[in-house]
Amino acid sequence: MKTRRSLGMADPPTGRVVTGTYLRYLREANKLTAAEVHGRAHMSHSDLSRVESGGRALALSEAAMLLAGRYGISEADFEGVVRFISETEWYVKERFPSPYPYVAVDGHQGWEDRLAAVEQRADAARFFSTWLVPTFLRIPGYPNALTGLRAGAHRIPRPEGIGAGGAMVVLEKSVLARAWRGPVFADQILHLITAVDQGRIRLRILPLDAQLNPLPAALTEYVLPGGMVLYATEEAESTTYQSGLAAESRFGGFLDRAVDASVAEAESRELLLDARKAVLDGTPPSHFLS
Repeated sequence: MKTRRSLGMADPPTGRVVTGTYLRYLREANKLTAAEVHGRAHMSHSDLSRVESGGRALALSEAAMLLAGRYGISEADFEGVVRFISETEWYVKERFPSPYPYVAVDGHQGWEDRLAAVEQRADAARFFSTWLVPTFLRIPGYPNALTGLRAGAHRIPRPEGIGAGGAMVVLEKSVLARAWRGPVFADQILHLITAVDQGRIRLRILPLDAQLNPLPAALTEYVLPGGMVLYATEEAESTTYQSGLAAESRFGGFLDRAVDASVAEAESRELLLDARKAVLDGTPPSHFLS
């Protein structure tokens, strides 16, 4: 895991960081330089750079001019960006006490793409889940087969890997119990095994009897360039982002404990193999919960 810098009240508001990361991805995906687009929004090159790093708010008029045309997003996605900006900037401008500027709830059109942009930008990440495989590791069909989650067609693809620092994935053993439901789940486990063998992720399984304080069922820590850390809790139709000292103490500390309480990586891989073999053999789900 890449070293994280100390976070405090001087850090940019979380919503601005997510928005800026998303805008930077769109610009680079369309092979546009900052010099080619900053004039469109009538802002300087340095202002655009600050927007993309989360250090400056983006006015809605600027967003309209910046996103029109060459970034190629749909009208519905544009409306989602505007609503997200409006909602998160309201917290900042009203000068609410911490942690409000460092919490951003994104349930608007295109939220999946903004989450994917954060993943694309991350230098390193840690994932924890008690019920689902993390989003960037899911095979097609897995979410719908498990919970009926909307699959959706996303503009921004999930990355094959997470930066130079890589990704640590901690799954509670109960996630493997879901494999008994059918071949999609067996294929999902095989996908995890392949990712481990290719070195794209480090994976550990958390025993069911681990004594950890309850937190959201799915949690991700993204380390962005410069050491900025975002914590994301993903639901069926939204993501909540948090940053700052309070978030690092709560969520970062929890992830540290989860890694420490998990079994070693070699043993975790054996548990994956055992789970896939068991579902192919028709073993009942109680096998996974022992």
